[in-house]
Amino acid sequence: MVRIVPIGRPVNDAERAVIAHLRDHGPAEWTVLHSLEIPDSQGRLFEVDLVVVTGHMVYVIDVKGTFGRIDVQGSRWMPAGRSPFHTPLPKLRENAKRLKSLLEDTHPQLSRVYVDAVVVLPARDARLVDHNTPQRDAAATVNLQHLVTLLSDASRVPTGSFSVDADIERNHEKIVEEVKRIGQVPTGPLQFGNWLVLDTLSETIHAGGIDVVGEYRAKNANAVQGSGTVRLVVRQPDLYAPTREREKKQKQIGIAYEALGKLPPHPAIVGVKDFFPDPEDRGFVTVYDDIPGHALRLHLGEKPVEPLTRDRKLLILRQVLTGLAHAQSRKIVHRALNPATILLTQDGRAMIIGFDYAKTAQMRAHTVALDAHAAADHAYLAPEAMEIPTKMTDKADIYAVGVIGFEMLSGHLPFESVTEQVKAGGALPEKDLEQADVPSPLRHWLSLLCAAKPEDRPDAREAIRRLNLAIGEVNRPRRRVTGGNGGEPPTPPDHARAEGNDEKRRDPQYWRNLPRDFALGTKYIVQQRLGKPGASGVAYRVFDTMRNVDRVIKLILRDGEGTRERARREGMVLSRLQDATAHPNVVRMFDVDVLPKPHPYPFLVFEFVTGEDLGEVIRGGTLTPGDVRRIGIDVAEGLKYLHGLDVWHCDIKPGNLLWTEDGVKILDFGIAKTPESTQGHTASTPRYTPPDLDQVPASTAGYIDRDLYALGITLYEALTNAYPWDGASTPPLAVAAEDPRERFALPGVTPELVKTILKAISPERGGRFSGAEEFLTALKAAAEPPKPAMPEPVKPDPVVVSSSDGVAQGHNPFVAYLQTLYSQSRRSNRGTRGMDAADVRVYVPTGLDLALTPSVLAGAHSLVIVTGNAGDGKTAFLESLAATARERGATFTSERANGADFELNGRRFDTNYDGSQDEDGVVSDDVLTEFFAPFAGADEVGVLTGETRLIAVNEGRLVDFLSHHPEEFAALTRVVEVGLRGEDDEPGPVAVVNLNLRDVTVRPADTLNGEGSNNSILERMLDSLVRPEFWSACEGCALFEGCYARQNAATIAHPVVGPQIKERMRRIYEIAQLRGRLHITLRDLRSALAYTLTSGRDCAEIHDLYEAKESRLILASHYFNAYRGGDTVIERDRLLNQLHQVDVARSPQPVLDRRLASEGLLKHYLVSASDRITPERDLLRAMHPEVNGADANADEIIEFVSAARRLSYFEMRDPVEAVKMLPYASVQSFLELLDGKRPVPTELFLEALNRSEGVVSPELAAGGLVIRIRDVVRGTVRSLRRFPGDGFRAGRVGTDAHPYLETRPTALRLTYIDPGRQNIPPAELRIGLDLFELIERFRRGYQASIDDDQGYALALTVFKNQLAAVPYDEVLLTVDGSAMHTVRRSDDGVLHLITQEALVPETEDAEWR
Repeated sequence: MVRIVPIGRPVNDAERAVIAHLRDHGPAEWTVLHSLEIPDSQGRLFEVDLVVVTGHMVYVIDVKGTFGRIDVQGSRWMPAGRSPFHTPLPKLRENAKRLKSLLEDTHPQLSRVYVDAVVVLPARDARLVDHNTPQRDAAATVNLQHLVTLLSDASRVPTGSFSVDADIERNHEKIVEEVKRIGQVPTGPLQFGNWLVLDTLSETIHAGGIDVVGEYRAKNANAVQGSGTVRLVVRQPDLYAPTREREKKQKQIGIAYEALGKLPPHPAIVGVKDFFPDPEDRGFVTVYDDIPGHALRLHLGEKPVEPLTRDRKLLILRQVLTGLAHAQSRKIVHRALNPATILLTQDGRAMIIGFDYAKTAQMRAHTVALDAHAAADHAYLAPEAMEIPTKMTDKADIYAVGVIGFEMLSGHLPFESVTEQVKAGGALPEKDLEQADVPSPLRHWLSLLCAAKPEDRPDAREAIRRLNLAIGEVNRPRRRVTGGNGGEPPTPPDHARAEGNDEKRRDPQYWRNLPRDFALGTKYIVQQRLGKPGASGVAYRVFDTMRNVDRVIKLILRDGEGTRERARREGMVLSRLQDATAHPNVVRMFDVDVLPKPHPYPFLVFEFVTGEDLGEVIRGGTLTPGDVRRIGIDVAEGLKYLHGLDVWHCDIKPGNLLWTEDGVKILDFGIAKTPESTQGHTASTPRYTPPDLDQVPASTAGYIDRDLYALGITLYEALTNAYPWDGASTPPLAVAAEDPRERFALPGVTPELVKTILKAISPERGGRFSGAEEFLTALKAAAEPPKPAMPEPVKPDPVVVSSSDGVAQGHNPFVAYLQTLYSQSRRSNRGTRGMDAADVRVYVPTGLDLALTPSVLAGAHSLVIVTGNAGDGKTAFLESLAATARERGATFTSERANGADFELNGRRFDTNYDGSQDEDGVVSDDVLTEFFAPFAGADEVGVLTGETRLIAVNEGRLVDFLSHHPEEFAALTRVVEVGLRGEDDEPGPVAVVNLNLRDVTVRPADTLNGEGSNNSILERMLDSLVRPEFWSACEGCALFEGCYARQNAATIAHPVVGPQIKERMRRIYEIAQLRGRLHITLRDLRSALAYTLTSGRDCAEIHDLYEAKESRLILASHYFNAYRGGDTVIERDRLLNQLHQVDVARSPQPVLDRRLASEGLLKHYLVSASDRITPERDLLRAMHPEVNGADANADEIIEFVSAARRLSYFEMRDPVEAVKMLPYASVQSFLELLDGKRPVPTELFLEALNRSEGVVSPELAAGGLVIRIRDVVRGTVRSLRRFPGDGFRAGRVGTDAHPYLETRPTALRLTYIDPGRQNIPPAELRIGLDLFELIERFRRGYQASIDDDQGYALALTVFKNQLAAVPYDEVLLTVDGSAMHTVRRSDDGVLHLITQEALVPETEDAEWR
């Protein structure tokens, strides 16, 4: 092991990981000194993470915890997901030289020691891509895997260039002692003012004549944890410059803050928080927002991190211009615009950064024009500014946008050198754009931005308008693109379009679906619509550009008494609430205003709170009695507050209550009353209005009664998910509500809570609560009952399982039995075959039992073939059939190991449990020949009278047998082929049941006879495995309340959270099934579910696990982790391996992951656990401080976040958020099409496939499919073929109407039959879940990558090749994708050239977005 010499303590996980790696993998003769500061000649201290003394050289190492891909362009490092920063290597090399100087100053013999600098990237996925020549940064940067190899490389010592030795072993101890002597313990974390540095991103070198620039990530040292980070840029003028020069530099340093400080916040411009001189004279500090994202540069070039679609590129250009327009409105010029100063944020926005050299309108004695010119990337510099820095104006910024647009759309820069640019006068090479298939309107737009004369270029706002015209975004008349004169109809004048827009905006419907980025009022930008528009208005989440926060705006579009009167009423409420302290259970209202003229609609501004409509929560059925009590307390607290301010809501209902992390909040004061109100009782929601309202005065007491009565009904609905009066829609007069305990099973509800709710909705006003305080007191007194040990109210008798395994006394034998169901059990997997033991019958009836058994015993079929693969339950069904017949009094004439013969109701039944086996010395082929003999025939299948034969046989064996007897069983073969495909909806004498078509996740599981359960086989098998009698033996065990196995069973059996867990488990299995990698058999299902409950351990092993306090293994054994199997290295269960690939923790959820890592379990998101024991949540809470501490490593954090995400998926209330966690974004749409909830639209697939070919105009496709014939390198004309739309048919593969199976279509299908050539074989594309996901991405503009072409898109290539084989008489030719020419051959062999007229699509919702 390497010797470790700590000088100070490592400050982060990245440093700890590197030290531990060197300790465990480095040679013993090395020494690692870490966490030290070394002084320079001026006495300044510079920080060194590690010094490694090897046998041949000394390394100074800087550890960077940056993850993902890092591109190096010039002097900037551009990490994916982060803002770019200066390379750390120049400063690190300076530090290495300083250390070498200190060593040889003390010991001259150490002058021949070579000291080098290395940056280490310990993150697993970290990868540096150096685009510079030579690649100096790449040569000095290494990941953890190759660190020891690099440090061991003696060839890195430049013995031929310097007077250094490649063997310094004799001076090893002297070097170590000297580093220990000069190294100092770090004085503490670096801090600038109140900002505590978390990570040093880069520092430039300290040297005479050079300004020092440091970049850091920091947090406010005085703020609470989780308050976020900022980015610090610290600049220090040259310490040795003359005083006047230093003062000038100090003013120049503040330019970025001066420029951004003049700008109101805008989503497309980085925010600046502060600018101040460092108290310790280390320079001037500018504090920026730390925006998660990465530079646009990473998406450009030959090897981009992720290619951008054309739609995305256009959106980026528009957002950049929006930011520039905002800056130009304040007369601010950026002067350094290029792909490195455009940040693509994680939420999809493009943001301008890098205002270090910006120019403001203010006249100054100091300027940074020369510095801006020197620092500029000349590839994006306007021609007029090449030699004259003062001409870096706002029009030069527009030119830079044009160059960026050219590079994005063509794939390369317009000019290879400045000389080439000067020769061209700055004009873009249009031929390159043509070859890149850039449409002519966009080519013209880019040329306009890069006009040679600055005065010919538009400003940013005009550039946006022209971009909108070029891409057909807003209200542009359709224009015809022809190959003839190329003319266009005249564009209406601006004022005419403006009048049309104003007329449209006076219509309330216009405001009900505003697009993203719509400017609402003078300072709000629409982010998204919230919910569906109501009768009176619509709500939007907006960005307040003045305060840099999100708000909610409610537009009032209609009201019976006038929209302004409605706004005035809510304004009176606002005036009262603004004068009081805010309340946590009332949504804050900030303003009432009216849209600018001529639009007459008023609007209200509220705080934005993340939450869910309480009505949706109630309908989800996940509320416990404890939740209901909590809702009542929150709303009563809010009403007490409002009533104390003389504000009466008068419309309390679930839809006006918001379920949030911080409790329930009251919102929507549309009909609220105040003492200034002149109306009496206005209409509210009748469902929540007291029936005696007309007998109550319109006064304080009457309004209070309305609020409390409505709260009472809301709580009744929350408790029962039903209305208090069965069959009624409004409260009946003088009729008491029925006790909910008499209508529903409500475990855990206290009598006090029921009494409180019933009193609140008493039919007589005198029997109800008189005030919110009284209601609140009653709710608080209705204390929750203690948590039960088990959710079942009745304790059943325990089941004793006979077992030959010798289960120890006091342990649950059922847990031991579950091990026999697990396919990879270390002891025995005998439970995976045949029927269950009689004392642990966990077999669940399927469609075979519910429908086929009655049909067979009634004599409906002469021959029943049950086929499938091993583990499908073929034999188990025949055994179950025989058992049912025995119960009905059947007489058994023969019982063999491989079958049984019996008679029932005068009919004979012969069964063969496995037709693939030899029987009594007779080979399988002869057994099958004899068995099928009565059904031989070439034209018709024979029919038996008074006899039914049943056989279970593997599908492959059945097909093989029939293929070897084609003449003898020709008719039977035809019937079998139809049955194997599942196409025999009404089987006759011969019934073929192919269990390969069965889907254990299908709902409902009842068959066509209407019997059975509405749950899937999966859910019913889970119910069977967690039956209380199987787990009652756990009582009395020392681990009763903490054992993960019993807890898994209790949680799944819980009446509230259990159904939700089973449904979400079903959805995961559903995805695994639809991926098509594995047909899930009953054996697979039992094995995976047994592992989910026990993790493959019996009781003794579980006790050992808890005794060893293996908390991480215990956590991994709870159902939400165990459902995906064990360690993938050793897990061999085939279904568990498939489930591991659809892990809900795999898909990226950066916002949720950060919250889980910093805050732990988000309790409010989860179904309440107030009535049950939850050791798994306790375990996660106990682990959170460990992973959130300074000593936690990345693997521990990932493990914790993944476990918390899985638990959240299964137990979070919001089903919409749960669906977002699934690894397939399109699974919901795919299932709707499979299940026939909406027809399979052929045009959906054609549109997507056309877009994958680069064809977006519906007119060019003419309702059909256009595919490219071939790619010609650097060809300027594309040749395509168009297949008519009427030849395509979309449908489903499979059936959902099988009489004896739970089945559904397994895939979608797109088929093409040439309308003019019916004799040509059809081309068919089978679309499974993976391919459907890819097609959905095509619809959004995604282009298939090489990996796609070799993977799921390979099926598309085969389909297109099938289409290409169809004879054709027509070819399409195009240059730019808009003007299309058709070459068509007529019947007489003459070729005709026809110009295709195409309409550029007009879209109201911005197709390009």
